[in-house]
Amino acid sequence: MSIYEEKRGGVPTGRYRVEVTVNGQRRRKNATSLSEARRFQNELTAQLSNSPPPKCPSPKPEAPKLPTLAEARKRAEGILWFGQSTELESFRKLDRIISVWGDDMAVDAIDSNKVDDLIATLRSEGRKGRRKGAMSEATLNRYLSTVSAFLKFCKRRDLRQKVLPELEWRDEDEGRIRWLTYDEEDTLLELLPKPYDTMVYIAIRTGLRVSELIELTEEQVTPEWVYLWGTGTKSGKSRSVPINKELYDLLMPLVSEDGNMPDYWQLRNEWDKARAKMGLSSDSSFVFHTCRHSYATRAVQAGVNIRVLQKIMGHSAIQTTLRYAHVDDDTVKTAGLSALNFHSQRKLESSRA
Repeated sequence: MSIYEEKRGGVPTGRYRVEVTVNGQRRRKNATSLSEARRFQNELTAQLSNSPPPKCPSPKPEAPKLPTLAEARKRAEGILWFGQSTELESFRKLDRIISVWGDDMAVDAIDSNKVDDLIATLRSEGRKGRRKGAMSEATLNRYLSTVSAFLKFCKRRDLRQKVLPELEWRDEDEGRIRWLTYDEEDTLLELLPKPYDTMVYIAIRTGLRVSELIELTEEQVTPEWVYLWGTGTKSGKSRSVPINKELYDLLMPLVSEDGNMPDYWQLRNEWDKARAKMGLSSDSSFVFHTCRHSYATRAVQAGVNIRVLQKIMGHSAIQTTLRYAHVDDDTVKTAGLSALNFHSQRKLESSRA
């Protein structure tokens, strides 16, 4: 506490300045006399002594650290796509997506512009390590599906705070469904060594996906059924595929405990070698999945009800199964002629009556 006499040019002016500090609070006041200054000093001291000490400003909370794509990807392991047959492939796509965006990018930084950049990069790069050329719209949609599933996973676990970006799906060309002719099947089976020829034979007659076939266990196979549990199918839903005694006898040596079921890359290698020998290396649609297409196509030709076929194939949407309902011109022609003959016969019977 202090009282200062004001001076001007070293000469006292008769005015005083009062400064009082209590509990870190300071007050100042001017007085016209020493007695007034002392009175102001006492008043200010009493005021400050009775007032609560000032509150220290609360420190601003630190903004939460936003997780990066690499951190979110690690969190997703063993949870996202777990047990589905597409798990490894989905994480392969996710790793490629993150390589485009960068490991250290925050999950919240992903917006529509970043997705556009991703699509542009994937389209320009094409299929790394495989066939040259631009990536198809259908394949780009598979990557968008991976982005969607990953961001939804992050949102549900508070790894992302922002609203999810709206994804613009590509218009897919339905394309040609490639299936095996009987001559191609015979040639392929002759060229493939065992047990790869057996795997192809089984796939053509069951419609099993390559992952479903390779991951089969002995407990899933009976003389009449192959039971596909939800954790091993593409959609995550269980289904059953009918088989006969012949297929059962072929499957058991592969799926038994001491069986010799090859892995995917072994099968892929043998398939590619056989395809080359058949002169079909340039046929990009001639892949192992062609066996599944062949099963569905032949089922339609055999008159299998499309709803029944949907259940056997494990298609979530009937539209997927309906693609096989018009792939074979001979089947369409036979059905059309059958309808014409039916009505012609009915008309003839009517005219005779």
